[in-house]
Amino acid sequence: MWLWWPAGEANAQLTRRLQLALNTVKRYAGADRPERMLRVPKYRASLVDPYREHLRERRAEDPAVPVKHLFEEIKDQGFTGCLNLLHKYINQGRADADRSHISPRRLARMILARPDNL
Repeated sequence: MWLWWPAGEANAQLTRRLQLALNTVKRYAGADRPERMLRVPKYRASLVDPYREHLRERRAEDPAVPVKHLFEEIKDQGFTGCLNLLHKYINQGRADADRSHISPRRLARMILARPDNL
């Protein structure tokens, strides 16, 4: 296994030490390489999907652009959904480039921390 894992330590103990869900620990324990640990969330189709590229481009130009402005822009292009739907879409990270399920900072902490400090 590529990740340090204490010999003989039960998954339940690791869930408490790493503060992760049991299924997450099982998935990490069974991973033979880091790429297998990352799982991209699967979402159903949304009304915002046709405007995804426009949202990505605008957020790349100006990451601080208010969601209300984005809403007005895509509404002019034919978006029929509501502002809350757009907020949820952006907060889930669906408008950004594909991102990993675990933040890089947390993943680095799990890999690099001393075992007694986990």
